[in-house]
Parts: sequence; C-alpha cells; structure tokens
Amino acid sequence: MKNYDVIVVGAGPAGSGAAMALARCDINCAIFEQRKTPGQPVCCGEAVSLASLKTAGVYSESYIDRKVEGFRIFSPNGKFFTVASPGCVINRDKFDALLYDIALKSGARGFTGHRVTDIKRTAEGFEVTTNEGVYGCKFIVGADGPRSTVDSILFGNPVEMVEAMQYNLPKNGFPYSSPGYIDFYYDNLSKYYFWIFEKSTTVNVGGVVSDKAALHAFIKKHFNRDVPEQAAFCRGVIPASGIKKKIFDNHAYLAGDAAGLANPVSFAGIYTAVLSGKYCGYSIAGYFRNRKKKALKSYDRIIRSKPYAKKDLVGIGKESFSMPEEILNFTGDYFDGRSYRTKDVVKFLKMAAKQPSVLKYILPLARNRHLLRYNVNNLW
Repeated sequence: MKNYDVIVVGAGPAGSGAAMALARCDINCAIFEQRKTPGQPVCCGEAVSLASLKTAGVYSESYIDRKVEGFRIFSPNGKFFTVASPGCVINRDKFDALLYDIALKSGARGFTGHRVTDIKRTAEGFEVTTNEGVYGCKFIVGADGPRSTVDSILFGNPVEMVEAMQYNLPKNGFPYSSPGYIDFYYDNLSKYYFWIFEKSTTVNVGGVVSDKAALHAFIKKHFNRDVPEQAAFCRGVIPASGIKKKIFDNHAYLAGDAAGLANPVSFAGIYTAVLSGKYCGYSIAGYFRNRKKKALKSYDRIIRSKPYAKKDLVGIGKESFSMPEEILNFTGDYFDGRSYRTKDVVKFLKMAAKQPSVLKYILPLARNRHLLRYNVNNLW
C-alpha cells in the first residue's frame, strides 16, 4: 500500500490550492481526482473578481476570457443598478488545469480517474480506498465538492443545498451585449436569481433553479429564442447554509464547497475554494514543521475569522432572497441604471410616500448596501 503524508481528495480550486501549499512546504502529498481531466466538464458560471484572484495568489491572464468593471443587478421590472468591482469571466477548464499543473510542478503527486469509495481511520491516520487501489496517509483533506465523500464518511455535517443549472450558448445565435458588466437578474421564475455572463464567443446563461423549464422560460424572455438541443448544459448543487459546523477533526479537513464555503449571498465559491485550500495546506505543513497540535487547529480558526465565513451572511442572503417583488422593483426604479452608491433623498422620500411598504425593509436594504460597499470583492 502506497503511503503519503497527506491525501487531498478533489482537484478543483480547493484541492489544488491545498496540494500547492503542501508541496511547496516539501510535504509528501497526493491529489485524487475522480475525473479524467481536472476542470472538465465545466459546471460553473465562471465569474470572479480580480481582487479575489490576486488575494488568492492565482492571477494569470492565461485563463481570462473577458474582463469587466463590475456587475449589474436587475429587478423584475427590468430596471437595474451597477456595482463597481473589477473582475473577469474566466475559462474554468483552463483555470483548474493551471492550478493542478502548479500543484504537480510544486511536487504533489496527481492521480486522475481515482474515485474515493471508502475511508477508514487507522493507528497511523487513514486508509483510503479508491476504484484503482488502497492508499494510506497521516492527514486527509476533503476538497471534493458539495456532495463530499470525505464529509459524509468522517464528519457527517448537515448542509442545505440549492440546485443550479446553466447553458453555454453561442453568441451568434443568442446575441447579448453587456459592455463592462456581468448581469444578475431577480425574476419570479426563480426563488433566488438568474445570471447572464457574456464571454468572447459564448454566453453563460444560468439560474439557481431546479426545473429546466424555468431556465428555458427565462431565456425565452430575454432572448426570445428557444434553446437548441445541442447547447452545452450543466447542472449541480451549491451549499447554501454557510460554513459547516465541523471542518477539522483529528487530522481530517474540509475545504471549499466541501466545507460549505460558497458565499451564501452570491453562491460564488472560486475565491473561497482556493484560499481555504491554501490555508488548510499551510496549517498541516505548520504541524510537520513544529509538531505542535495548535497548528492543526489554526485552519478552523483562520477560516472562521474571514468575512466570507461569517454566519451573518446567511441571514443577509435569506433577506435578499425573500424580498417581495414590489420592493425589488422599488430599488430598480430608485436607482434606474445608476450606481448602488447613489444617494437621492428627495427621490427616495417621494417614492416611499407612494409606496410606504418599503419602510419595513429599510434595515435589510441597508445591510445589503453595507455588504456591497465594504465586502463586494468577497462576494464573487
């Protein structure tokens, strides 16, 4: 049985981030990825802020398809406001491939087509069974997505999921122009939201919905066309209840979506995946360096101190997604294409006099504005 100091399960951004950190500290680690090619097939909206990429230390022009100056949020009535937050739409397959390649070049061993089927604790650490054989390790990192095998076997965390799906449509058949922005749409076809992220030759059109008919209706509404049968389609689930109760337990760790680290307001997870993977890797490496147990617990403490892991985000997310349509339309009418930073007291008072129900939502609206002002780059 081949043994490693650390086995990382999953070669997405969290797994490659963890392996990258471990290998750079000369820790004998391996990545097990069930897919033949990391990052494929793509199932991601593919939008991320530039600040997030740079903070995570993985910025590269090689995977960027299109840069934007921010995003627009549309109300059901079609009115919108803008949010300045420089970012980009990436090619996720190239992004994942780059991170995986960096991890391997740093010294990690990579095993694709290896699906973990069982994990047992042993006196030395763990015995990990895959479809290709059995391996041993002292530490294990679960970076295997929202339906984490590592979590289900070693942690058993409860988690709330939402379903999402997306079409990648050719622009020549589905023309859409969003110069300088990516777009989010509140629409009564979804309890949450839809998105349209323009790329150089295609458009990612998706929604946090469980019914494909709802996405088709949204596409028909905004493009006035039917989706071709051959259009690229993906669907998956997103953890929606914030960071999980346990992300570290006796030499076992969870990172990225497996740790519930998708942002509960935006459901974005690329940034948090890379960062949590790196923090996890460096925490384990710290133990190997000084053999002090407090190094092992540092990962949990560091992650829970970050803005994207704060439990109040879950509440803000629920407030955002429970706003009545009339309040969403009120915000659209108030901003009417302007920046969310716009302050027009006279206009607000005139509108509120005609629609006093908005006053009940002043605090939730203020919390959302505060989040955009001070933590926008952590949202995506």
